[in-house]
Amino acid sequence: MRLGDAPDFSDGEVHFIWHFMQGSIMNPATRWKLRRHWGMCDRHGFEFVAVEAAFRHGYLHGQAVLYEDLMKRAVDAFDGWQPLQAAILAFKLREAAPCLMCDLGYGPHSATIAPGERVERGKDLSEIHALAQATQQHWRGLVCGRCAGDGTPLRCRLHLREDLLDHGVNMADQQALVVYIADHITRYALSFVWGHHGTDTAEDRAALVGAIGWCSGWRPWLMLVDGPTS
Repeated sequence: MRLGDAPDFSDGEVHFIWHFMQGSIMNPATRWKLRRHWGMCDRHGFEFVAVEAAFRHGYLHGQAVLYEDLMKRAVDAFDGWQPLQAAILAFKLREAAPCLMCDLGYGPHSATIAPGERVERGKDLSEIHALAQATQQHWRGLVCGRCAGDGTPLRCRLHLREDLLDHGVNMADQQALVVYIADHITRYALSFVWGHHGTDTAEDRAALVGAIGWCSGWRPWLMLVDGPTS
C-alpha cells in the first residue's frame, strides 16, 4: 500500500482534538451533537481518529464507543425497511446538526498557541498508517464505490441517501454492510472492557475505519492512506 502525503491538518484542529479527546467525547451533550451529525464531517471524522491515534498510540476506546453507538443507530434505521419507504430511510439517515468542529470554526487554516511539539505529535501519521496497513484486507471491501470512483456497489451513508431517492441501489447489500460493521465494532468496543482485553481481531479494528467511512464518507481516508490519485 502506498502511503499518502501528510494531510493538511491545521495546528488549531490538532490542538482542539487533543483537548477534546481528554474526555469531552464522553460528555452527554457532546455525544448527542455527534450522534445527530453521525459523527463529524468527512474531513474531521478521519482527522479526529488519526490525531487521537497519534496521541494514544493507537488506543481508540472513545472512538470505538462513539461509533458503536452510531452503527447501532444505523441498524435501527434499516429495521423494517420496505422498498416503498426510500424517502423515510433517507430522512432517518440525514444529519440533524452541523459537524461539531466545523460549527466551532475549525478548518485547514485554524491556528493555535499550543506548544509546537504537541502539534507535531498530533500530525504524526505513523500510528494511523499502522492501523491502515494491519487491517486493510478487511476495510478495503467496505469502501463506498462512489467515494472511490471504482463502480463497486457499496455506499457510504451520504451516497446511500442520494441513491435511495434515485432508486438505484441494492438495499440488501447496504443493510448487510451496516450490520457487518455494527457487529464487528461492537466486538472491538468490548475489547476495551476488563476481562475482554485482547479479544479483538484485525477485522474488528477495521470496523472502526468502516464505521467512520460509512458515516462520513471515505475520500479523506483514501487520500490519507493512498495519497492523491492521478
